[in-house]
Amino acid sequence: MCVTEKQRRAYVLVEMNMYNGVNERILEGHEKPWKIMHDFAKISVQQAQMVRLYLRNIHMDLPATFYVGNLPVTWNEERLERTLKEALGTTISESTTFGPAFPKLGCIFLHVHNEDAARQACTLIKTSITVEAKRPKLLVVPTIQEEVMPDNCSPLITFVNERSGGGQGSELMGQLIRLLNPYQVFNLSHGGPVLGLFAFRKVKQFRVLVAGGDGTVGWVLSQIDAMRQLFRNPGASVAVIPLGTGNDLARVLRWGAGFSGESAMSILEVIDDSLIVPLDRWNVVFENDVAATNNAVAPLMGTTDVADDESREEAPAMEPTQLFVMNNYFGIGVEAEIALKFHLAREENPEKFSSRLHNKGVYLKVSIGKMMTRSSGSSLSKDLSKGMSLEVDGQSVKIPSGTEGIIVLNIKSWMAGCDGWGSDRDDKFKAPSMNDGLVEVIGVQGVMHLGQIQGGLRSGIRLAQGSDISMRILKPTPVEIDGEPSLQPVGRCRIVQGNTVQMMRRHKRLYSNLGGPNSSAPPPSGS
Repeated sequence: MCVTEKQRRAYVLVEMNMYNGVNERILEGHEKPWKIMHDFAKISVQQAQMVRLYLRNIHMDLPATFYVGNLPVTWNEERLERTLKEALGTTISESTTFGPAFPKLGCIFLHVHNEDAARQACTLIKTSITVEAKRPKLLVVPTIQEEVMPDNCSPLITFVNERSGGGQGSELMGQLIRLLNPYQVFNLSHGGPVLGLFAFRKVKQFRVLVAGGDGTVGWVLSQIDAMRQLFRNPGASVAVIPLGTGNDLARVLRWGAGFSGESAMSILEVIDDSLIVPLDRWNVVFENDVAATNNAVAPLMGTTDVADDESREEAPAMEPTQLFVMNNYFGIGVEAEIALKFHLAREENPEKFSSRLHNKGVYLKVSIGKMMTRSSGSSLSKDLSKGMSLEVDGQSVKIPSGTEGIIVLNIKSWMAGCDGWGSDRDDKFKAPSMNDGLVEVIGVQGVMHLGQIQGGLRSGIRLAQGSDISMRILKPTPVEIDGEPSLQPVGRCRIVQGNTVQMMRRHKRLYSNLGGPNSSAPPPSGS
């Protein structure tokens, strides 16, 4: 094919450098591509692997879609759009489509229809908007040409929590960028899952890979739920690379107890051969009794180290109703109290919690401290039979005397691989599954009992199995949802089934823990 001079001048050569983010520049006429790659290789072989060169038609009018985040979550959709229009002015606003907006996430998307206006919009948003002394976060949304994808194409969107796994997330992200198109790899520190999900919303079918802990996986699943109405493909399936401490969901899906440096290529190959299984998700609704809590918290906080004076003074106003989503388990009492103290220690010194081994050591130290406070009578979760009531499917369930914790299980892994329900057959209950519309309720009788469960010597006390769990909390008590702890005020807690999501489970013939053998991990269930 003969290329004319006019056709040749219609294109420029662009260098895309992905070593630190995604940066592009147009090469000058005298620059030679082979020399550029050679110079990068002399600096760093790794950096050279992160450079791509491609041709761009200069006559194409390139629109741009922007993500604008870091805005107040108290603003509604109208306020978000009005703020951007005021910053951009009439001329650029006429070349811009605003929305969709996600007020609860504090972000809005805007589509600027020509390149010159896009450049001006980028500058104006960065310089003209300041809210509470903070600038908005402005990111360019990758342009995905879904119309040129073949019908059987199912791209993999990867979300990486680079802070998980003691730096493993950052290393893994580098590998994924080299193996996949860079626009398939998203750093969750930059805009969260919404950026990548929005970019791929029109793709006929796509899959999702989440690299992080249980909390990260839950975050991405919730974002998929929030944006589902925008998707051409509402049933995207999700795989997990376990970078957290517990990794309970990854265990039951056969992705292992923890990531230990395997190549990203081997993981991608296994994903292509994975099975699709449904996972029930559960809504946890707290109806808080504000007046009763205000009377109960003051003397309680004077006798425990869960919060100090300064944090109590700065505590936000309590919401009368709160909604959370549970994927793995809900805990109230002793185990949640230990998790809460561990969480507060990590928040105070996050730099010290950079490895699973250290985290587990701190958790053990907190557990021993909990045993000491139990003997001194200052525990927040002493004898829940006197501090709460329990109903399952409308039937009252007696809480045994001396019970210090109640756990509601959706999957057969809890506390980093423990089987709290146990494997013994029981004619009163069905075999647990993660997709049967039921959860299992167990009781634990203190730190010693927790230790025995972790050692495989005992299981929890089986209390009930059902689809509608209701608890009346009579005093402020620690609770935990999928590893996220808090101090729950007086009120009522109800757990009911939400939606079902499609997860990818490692094929049994390829199964081996990414973190090495783990005999304490329960066998996967729920197929």
